[in-house]
Parts: sequence; C-alpha cells; structure tokens
Amino acid sequence: PKPVFVAKHARVTVQAKEAAEERERAEEASRAAAARGKRAESRDILEKIVQNDDAAAFREDFDSNTLDIPDFSSDDDDPAVAETERALWRLREIRRVKRDLAADASRRRERAEAA
Repeated sequence: PKPVFVAKHARVTVQAKEAAEERERAEEASRAAAARGKRAESRDILEKIVQNDDAAAFREDFDSNTLDIPDFSSDDDDPAVAETERALWRLREIRRVKRDLAADASRRRERAEAA
C-alpha cells in the first residue's frame, strides 16, 4: 500500500488513541455500574412492595381481579386521595410483576420442553 499524507491537525497519535480508548472503557464501566445500581434499587423497591403489609391486604382483590378502581381525575392535593392513588398504583405494579413473572416462567417451561 502506498503511504497517504495526513495533515498534522488530522493525525492521531498512539497515546491519544490509547487515552481515548481508556476514557471510553471507563465511561462504559461507570454506565454499567450505574445500571447495576438502578437494577438493585428497583429490586429493593419491588421487594418492599411485595413484603409490605399493604400487599397482603390487597392479595384477595389481586387474585380475583375484582378490585373496583375509582376515577381520580382531579388534581386535588388531598392526602387521603393521594394515599389511595399510591395504593392503587402499588397494586397495579404488583399485578404487572406477577404477570411478568408468569410470562417468564411459561417461556422457561417452553424452552425446557423444546430442549
């Protein structure tokens, strides 16, 4: 191959290239650590929700899916309404997690049967 002239301002030295690669590796490591932290935090929140006494109080409604969810479309700052909305949100999250776990279990069973 014939050598090609590269202007001085366009040249990249070996040290600069290695430094850039090292910065990129460090950024990737910090992103991975942040993602692990977020996953751990989410897992902790989920465990608290599942283990909370409120979850036991909603279990009957959760299993039967007969919970009557009222419409809270107003922007009131009433603490009772806010607490009820939070409890309903928690119930929806528990239902979502249960649904996701069931889907994962069924996928694992299908893979096991296929293998």
